[in-house]
Order: sequence, then structure tokens, then C-alpha cells
Amino acid sequence: MAYTDVINSLEDKINRLLSYLGDLEEEKGRLLKQLAERDSKISELNSIIETLEHERAEVGGRVERILEKIEGFSQKSVVESDQEPDSGDIDQGSSMDSGLQFADSD
Repeated sequence: MAYTDVINSLEDKINRLLSYLGDLEEEKGRLLKQLAERDSKISELNSIIETLEHERAEVGGRVERILEKIEGFSQKSVVESDQEPDSGDIDQGSSMDSGLQFADSD
């Protein structure tokens, strides 16, 4: 094999390696872009999760307060029903009074 053939073969191999290296650089660029997009999406989703967790805690607190009010009302009703006089002792005028007061609508 002549030196010319060896040099031509080396030059061909180097050209193929450089082409392969260029392809790898392009793929690296695409992958880095995808990674940046996914990192951005992850940040966005983490922000949404944080907001939803805050909202869930807030709603949970509100539901808990509502349930406490209902439980308090239920307990109050049970105590009041235990303290009601016998039906014979009820004053006719008080049967219309529910204990609720309404503001005048004028």
C-alpha cells in the first residue's frame, strides 16, 4: 500500500469521525434544549402543586370549621331537647317563638 493510499484512507476516516462528531454535537444541542424545556415544565408543575396544596389546606380548614359548627349545633340541639318541658307545660304563646330573631327588612 502506497503512502497516498494510507493518507487517503486516514483522511476518509477523519472525515467520517468529524461528521459523526458533528451529528453528536447536534444531538447534544437537541437534548440540552429538551432538558431545559422539561426543567421549566417541572418548575411550573411544582408551582402548581404548591398552590394546590395551599388551597387544599385552606379548604380543609374551612371544612373542619364548618363541621365543628355543625357538631356544636347538634350538641346544642341535643342538650336543649333534653331540657324541654313536657308537652303539657308548653305555653301556647311560646310555641310560635323559635328563639330566632330576624332583623326588620325595612
